[in-house]
Amino acid sequence: MTYVNWVLTSKAMARKETNFKQTDIGLIPHDWEIATIGDGFKFITNNTLSRGQLTNKGSVLNVHYGDVHVRFSEVLNLEKSTLPFINTGIRRNAKPYLIDGDIVMADTAEDETVGKSCEIQNIGEWKVEAGLHTFALRPTQKYAPKFLGYFINSKSFHSQLLPLIQGTKVYSVTKGDLKGTAVLKPPIEEQKRIAEVLSHFDEHIDNLVALLEKKKQVKAATMHALLSGSTRLPGFTAPWQERSLSELFSFVRGNGLSKSAVGDKGEYPCILYGQLFTTYKENIQLVVSYTDLEEGVLSKKGDVLMPASTTTSGEDLATASALQYDGVRLGGDIIVLRPKQVMDSLFMAYIIRLLKDEITALAQGITIVHISGKRMLNLDVMIPTSVEEQSAIADILSNMDQGIEALEEQIEKYRQMKEGAIEELLTGKVRLI
Repeated sequence: MTYVNWVLTSKAMARKETNFKQTDIGLIPHDWEIATIGDGFKFITNNTLSRGQLTNKGSVLNVHYGDVHVRFSEVLNLEKSTLPFINTGIRRNAKPYLIDGDIVMADTAEDETVGKSCEIQNIGEWKVEAGLHTFALRPTQKYAPKFLGYFINSKSFHSQLLPLIQGTKVYSVTKGDLKGTAVLKPPIEEQKRIAEVLSHFDEHIDNLVALLEKKKQVKAATMHALLSGSTRLPGFTAPWQERSLSELFSFVRGNGLSKSAVGDKGEYPCILYGQLFTTYKENIQLVVSYTDLEEGVLSKKGDVLMPASTTTSGEDLATASALQYDGVRLGGDIIVLRPKQVMDSLFMAYIIRLLKDEITALAQGITIVHISGKRMLNLDVMIPTSVEEQSAIADILSNMDQGIEALEEQIEKYRQMKEGAIEELLTGKVRLI
């Protein structure tokens, strides 16, 4: 069934629910039931092995709480997913193996996402244990495959956890508190239909994500070929030249502009250094933030912007963006490379992003890793002497970026549609019967 056909079919099956009953967790459809975790589930003992005690080879797979938080969505399909193994040498106290339908829940987080879970499916002949900082829950009543994975990650369930979460820097929930939370139990056929609908969303999103990864790989290969000069575009034959960045740019450093003074409204467009990691890519054609403060260095069209510091690694400082208009206020910790001669600044932003090794070598610091604009100017690059060739290369890469961004927006749209479907289907507001 194609995605479009699924949408048409699901709309034909769906109806608005009008007959609700009041329960301890609010209104639910009249024919739905409730089971608490304590009454309807059995806790399976997990292990407490750290990430360092896992390996990429072995006989027993391990579901670590970090994987639940980061790598997996509502359903962990072992036919498609990979897990680390438990190091055979330290597996002394064997724990019960998981089976299809078990829920693995992260009981700890650095924010209020405690309770992030996945339902295990398609284990087959694999041996799998629940790992560090997890609850492993085995339903003692019948549920349709995948339904629990979707429900226990829904707002309906998580809203029950929020008042129970403990901690300040590290958040957690206790087994005793978890036992009192409620799981909704629609009729089994409706559970199947709900899970099927949400699985169609996941399948469609997964296909788009796979296509996105292919596009990124093609772009990376194209960047390497075109920006190294190993592949030349038709009509360009002049040899490339090695130039120092100090010959090509002068260095200006942004200043001022605290995060609290910046928003989506204000008199002056502005950019904070953190947005070079999160908001902007190689080509800045639209600035999304504004301020009323007269702080910051004013940009000139063609400036190449880089973050001067990060809390991660020096490699992440190889982030460069070409700003395409004047008068933008540039905040502190922004390296501004201002062209001394006519060049294609977008081409130069792509070139700088390839200098990961060189920029990492120049970076300094441990907790905060930083790089100075003056040290950046010491780097050498190979570039075409013709600005026309620079622009032709930049145009190709920019078009590829636009295709990637369009696909990313499409993925986000379907993720939002899925969230809307979860809210309606798992509260019973819309019924698939």
